[in-house]
Amino acid sequence: MLTEASAYLYLATAKRAYFSHVTILVPHSWAPDAAWSPATSELFSNADVIVQDPPASLARKRRSSGDTIAQHEKDPSPLSTPSPRTGWDGGQGTPPPGRHLSGASTRSYGGCGVAGVRINIFTDIFKPRRKYQGRLFVHEWAKFRWGVFEEFARDGEQQFYFSPTTGNLEAVRCNIHMVGRIYRVNPTTGRAELCHIVDPQTGMYDENCVFSPYTLGRYNDNITASIMDREFVPTVSKETKAVLEEYSSATTTAAITS
Repeated sequence: MLTEASAYLYLATAKRAYFSHVTILVPHSWAPDAAWSPATSELFSNADVIVQDPPASLARKRRSSGDTIAQHEKDPSPLSTPSPRTGWDGGQGTPPPGRHLSGASTRSYGGCGVAGVRINIFTDIFKPRRKYQGRLFVHEWAKFRWGVFEEFARDGEQQFYFSPTTGNLEAVRCNIHMVGRIYRVNPTTGRAELCHIVDPQTGMYDENCVFSPYTLGRYNDNITASIMDREFVPTVSKETKAVLEEYSSATTTAAITS
């Protein structure tokens, strides 16, 4: 994950930044390894990043939601595209509760430009079929190190707005050209349904409707922004590939026992 994140950060910052050294403090309960060094000044309480199991409340929600992993890799139909952030396959099953649950969170108490306290990485990010761990890490690192904010609407926030530019309802997103599906979860059946109806009084979709971008096929191939929006949308162009091939990681990872 960190090697992928370092390469992605190098690309995103126009070759200005990458992770040069990473120190990992492992629990004293782990079996020792001859390649590891004893901890000296490293403290768990001073860590920039902490890896932990998901909070119990979140784990219970996921178990009860019937959280699934996509079983197909074909071009998207309106409700059949995986959403890497949630793990929901977008089909006629029960999606997980919430739109941005998975993988990581960053604790911050300051405003724009104020560095955060720490990043919490949840162990479910390491599931075998979970994609783009490195991108998610850079997304969280940007919030932690530079005090920037996400560019998508979180739960409880306005998900859509009327755009005078396009004359349509648009999902809150960084790039207006990002396309995807708009769906809601039926409160009775718990199943996903496309949102078609606009309230004549508010001019908006149902308050439970959300936007989920296509991540398969060629629908969003030319979307280049933004890391702070939906970083899991695959947008690897020829130029991007060339930069990644040029990148040579100077990362040194040292495991240190506590």
